[in-house]
Amino acid sequence: MTSVVADQTPVQINTSHRLQSIDVLRGVAIMAVMLMHIPHDAPGGYRLNPWFFPAWFMNFGYLGVHLFVLISGFCIHRRAAIQKNNHGTWNVSWGAFWIRRFWRLYPTYLVAIGFSILASKFLHDRAPDAADPRAADVVAHGLMVHNLFREFATSLGNGAFWSLGMEEQLYALYALLLLMLRRVGHLTTLAAVLCVTLAWRAAWPILPELTLAHDFTLGKWYLWPFMFWLHWTLGAIAAECYFGNLKPPAIVTSLRTMLMLLGCGLLVNRKTFELLASTGPGQTLTNLLDLPQTQIVSSLGEICIGVALFMVLYKALLSEQTCRFEGRFAQALANLGRVSYSLYLTHVPILFILEQHLPITEFKLQWPIRIAVYLAICTLSGYVYFYLIERWFLSGKCPIRFRRTCLEASGVAVS
Repeated sequence: MTSVVADQTPVQINTSHRLQSIDVLRGVAIMAVMLMHIPHDAPGGYRLNPWFFPAWFMNFGYLGVHLFVLISGFCIHRRAAIQKNNHGTWNVSWGAFWIRRFWRLYPTYLVAIGFSILASKFLHDRAPDAADPRAADVVAHGLMVHNLFREFATSLGNGAFWSLGMEEQLYALYALLLLMLRRVGHLTTLAAVLCVTLAWRAAWPILPELTLAHDFTLGKWYLWPFMFWLHWTLGAIAAECYFGNLKPPAIVTSLRTMLMLLGCGLLVNRKTFELLASTGPGQTLTNLLDLPQTQIVSSLGEICIGVALFMVLYKALLSEQTCRFEGRFAQALANLGRVSYSLYLTHVPILFILEQHLPITEFKLQWPIRIAVYLAICTLSGYVYFYLIERWFLSGKCPIRFRRTCLEASGVAVS
C-alpha cells in the first residue's frame, strides 16, 4: 500500500506491524507524565537551587496526556483508514470494536482499581478516601464516567484514572466523527470539531457545577472529553494522511511552524503564568488577568500545543519509512511505550508508597537522586504489572478463548 505525503513522493506503508514511531512517542508521553507526578519541587528559587528550572519544566509533563490522546486517535482510526484506502469507505464493525476495546483495556484497568484501593488501605495514607471508598465511587469508575463528577474524577487513590474515562467517552464520539467524515468530508469535520473544542475550552472556567441527587456533582469540566476532542480528531487525521486518504498541506511538516505553535502555547500556559506571578514584573503582567481569564487563555493555548504535537506525530510517522528509530535511546523509549498502559495505571499509587516509606529530600543533591530512584522503581513496577496482568489481554480477546484458538490453529488438541 502506498501513501502520498506533502511533496507528492510515493511512500510504502507497512500496515501489518507495530509502528516503532508510535511506541517511541508513547514512551515520551509516559515519561513526561511520570516525571510530572514525581514530587519535584525545588525550593529556594533559581538563585539558590540549581534544579529550579528543571523542576519547573517538569510541570509541563501533563502534556504527555495530550500526546496520548493524539496517539489514541491515530491507533483507533487506523483500521478504518486502511479500509478507506483499500475499499473506498470507512467501515467499522462496532460490536467487534467494543469487544476488542473491552478485552484490551478493561480487565487490566479493573485490577489497577483493586491495587490502588488496597495500596491506600494497607501501604500508604496519602488517599484516605480510597481506603474505604464509597460504593458510588467504585461504580462510577467501573462505568468509566468518574471524570464527569467532581467527587470521583481523581479519587480511589489514583488520580490518573480520570483520563481513562475521558478516552472511553472519546471512543463513543468516534461514531459521530465517522458519520461526519462520511457526510461532510475531512475539512468540514475538522472545522466543526475545532469549533466545539474552542467553545468548550473558552467556557469551562465559568460553567456552573450541577448538583444531582445524593450529592453527585457534575463538574471538573476540564476533564470532560470535549476538551480533547480536537486532539483525538487530529490523531485520526494523521491516520488519514499516513494511509493515503488525505494529502496534508506542506506546512504540516514545517519544523519552524511546529516550534512556533509550541512556543506560543507554552508562553500562555498556566504554568508560565504561575512562574511569572512569582516575580515582580511578571506579577504586574499577570494581574491584568483574573483567574478565569488566565484559565481560558491557557486552555486555548493548549490548542496550539495540540496542533504542534499533531505535527510531531505526523513527522514521526514519515520518519518510520527511513530511520525506523533504531538508536539505543529510541529503542529504550519504544520499550517504555509498549508497557506505557501498565506504567500509567500503576505509577501514582507506587509514588504514594515511596513518598511514605522511602522519603528523599527535594533539595540540592538529593533532588536528582529522588527523581532517578522514584522513576526507576515506578518503571520496574510497571514492567512487573505488564508481565503479570496486561500481557494476557494484548490481543483484545478473552485470553482463554484466544489461547484455545491459537492451539487449534497450530494443530494442538484442545480438550
